Amino acid sequence: MRPTAATLERLQLTPDATYLITGGTGALGQQIGRWMVERGARHLVLVARNALERGLPESLRTLEQAGTTLRILAADVSKREELARVLADIIASLPPLRGIVHAAGMIDDGVLMQQSLERFHRAMAPKVSGAWHLHSLTREVPLEFIVLFSSAASVIGSAGQGNYAAANADLDALASHRRGIGLPGLA
Repeated sequence: MRPTAATLERLQLTPDATYLITGGTGALGQQIGRWMVERGARHLVLVARNALERGLPESLRTLEQAGTTLRILAADVSKREELARVLADIIASLPPLRGIVHAAGMIDDGVLMQQSLERFHRAMAPKVSGAWHLHSLTREVPLEFIVLFSSAASVIGSAGQGNYAAANADLDALASHRRGIGLPGLA
């Protein structure tokens, strides 16, 4: 069943649970964080490769001032051990993890003749490896949801984004796989 706009408006998150957002300090991650707090989330963990290099954005400061426990962690989600460290930190010091939004990603545009394995890896690693690590490290965690931010590029393509399209198609397949084995998954 696909969520409708009305369903999303009524959605309430659990105040005594923790929610993880990868790519959490980027524009999309910050917007998702604000949306989650508006729906009742009180414990957010935002993960980014370069977390807080430019200081805490004002939009995140307002979440803290509103009473949200906000933990911002630097980790490369394409590296299993770094993501495992983040999850161990959540388990050790925060309420139970109940939801994940995987919004990490990187674009490295270029027509196929200009692509290389390195460029494919650079565009695919945060999305594909990060999603797989989230899946495999939380299989036994009773999540309410896991949302993998994909793109229409996985279906209709976009000039110069073959690597990005492939990465998003992988997220679509992983969400389908999770649902097929009885776990939450939405791309």
